[in-house]
Amino acid sequence: MAEIGVSIVLPCYNEMTVIESSLSRLSGYLGKIVPHYEIIVVDDGSSDGTRDLPWLDFEEKYRAVHLRSPQNEGKGGAVRRGLRAAANPLVFFTDIDLPVELESLGTCLDRLSRGDVSFVMGNRRMKDSHKAGESFLCRRIVSRVFNWGARVLAVPGCTDTQCCLKGFTADALVRVLPRTRLNSFAFDVELIYVARRLGLAEAQCPVRWRDARGHPPHLFLLKILVSNLLDVARLRKEQHAYRPDLEQDA
Repeated sequence: MAEIGVSIVLPCYNEMTVIESSLSRLSGYLGKIVPHYEIIVVDDGSSDGTRDLPWLDFEEKYRAVHLRSPQNEGKGGAVRRGLRAAANPLVFFTDIDLPVELESLGTCLDRLSRGDVSFVMGNRRMKDSHKAGESFLCRRIVSRVFNWGARVLAVPGCTDTQCCLKGFTADALVRVLPRTRLNSFAFDVELIYVARRLGLAEAQCPVRWRDARGHPPHLFLLKILVSNLLDVARLRKEQHAYRPDLEQDA
């Protein structure tokens, strides 16, 4: 792999029990494949003691930077904060419990480092992808309905908008981030939408992943589905806000 620097953003909310094990795994893997890396953990206003973890030790052992939001903003807000803080030329984000196998991160990293695309997306529905485990049926249905709605409303042809593994070049992020505004889970769709509006070259990569997601109440899942679909619909309604020629400050 090319001599590059990589930043990995990990948003988290009340997940202190998995943080150190994930940092250990991720740091160990990155240390084998890239010469320079940083891990940015964005604590999205957790109330479980995440802020009291030994972050100075984690910085020394795992090259982990801790950012804390004063209140819960949502996944989009947390990821955006981490992406803005990234210091390396290639920047990825994924979930704190690392559900996508690290070898798949390596595949996406290698693809982005070739220099012919500006962002990459893991895609759990590609032919060579592999899933271990199974989440609850209701959650799978909600996920598929949202993905269908996102394709129809904003990102045609993208069969897996919500795979938690995505990466950008730093140059692409400078153009994309100032044009994003969503804090919800629909932030992933907005990133793809804006990148496409800007004409950035993309690639999708198969992944190996573990589906061990919990099962919130049905009513909560439906509320999230409706809320995020409305967010996606607004992308089309407010297209003027995403004009490629619109000048905005980062």
